[in-house]
Amino acid sequence: MEKKRLVIWGEFKDYEIYLPSFRLGEWKGNIEIVAVIFLDERVVKRVDGYPVITVEELLGITFDYVIGLENELAEDMIKILGMMQISREKFLVGRIFNLPDFDFEQYLRLRESRISIISDNCWGGLTYHSLDYPFLSPFINMYVKEGDFGKLMTSFSDYMQMPLEFVRTELNTIKGNVYPVCHIGDVEIHCNHYESFEQAKAVWDARKRRLNYQNIFVKMTIETEKELEEFRKIPQRKIGFSIIPAEDKDIIDCSGMMNYIQEKYLGFWDFVNGQARSDRVDLKHYNVLKLLLGEKDYKRTE
Repeated sequence: MEKKRLVIWGEFKDYEIYLPSFRLGEWKGNIEIVAVIFLDERVVKRVDGYPVITVEELLGITFDYVIGLENELAEDMIKILGMMQISREKFLVGRIFNLPDFDFEQYLRLRESRISIISDNCWGGLTYHSLDYPFLSPFINMYVKEGDFGKLMTSFSDYMQMPLEFVRTELNTIKGNVYPVCHIGDVEIHCNHYESFEQAKAVWDARKRRLNYQNIFVKMTIETEKELEEFRKIPQRKIGFSIIPAEDKDIIDCSGMMNYIQEKYLGFWDFVNGQARSDRVDLKHYNVLKLLLGEKDYKRTE
């Protein structure tokens, strides 16, 4: 891959935090930092050999991507670039560089692949978020009823032709909100991050239209022998997180971690979701870029 020219945009403190990751990317030979923009007062002309410029001076240089280090200000940064007629596609959020053993070439290959993640709970949405990747799946901010996910995936295309239908409301015992429970056919979906069925359906339908059936990736949490057998029947590319001992190449066996998980997390689901979060400090048991790209050596632990 030809080196990609990056402009770094953020505060002094964030620049210092991310600098080792940028240096690693330079060492790998797939990025070149051509300029830095500081949100702080401009007090230096160069830093670590990189020119320090203003936002307005972006129009006078050649670059491939702007890396925004301020996650909370990302939308404001995107608006500013838009007013300068700079495409949204040229902006990436800096948190991607926090991924273990991050490789920018692999990351760009993954973005170009337009992968649709089908997950039985929030792992998919959290993975998309940590990758600063558009949601190409309706299975975001919801979970599928235990026992239904394997059935869903073995006839996935058929189920996705069915409409999302309201069934009832339930109480989220963790957050205290009331949310809609829905069906597609005989598969039950809990839209536990939505306030109403109307909201959940509008988002579901919009994201369903983005599905890339040519690049489906499935994630499933496995807590029973029955679920393990259901997982093994899923025909698509997949990853399972299991508390049942398993040596399958597409399963991360967590059976030996249960004491640790019980001490640190709300439950196994919380641990699995934590593996996908960019803001959760814990050992990551897989390289997410290698995993989603289908590389065999994606596991970091055994």
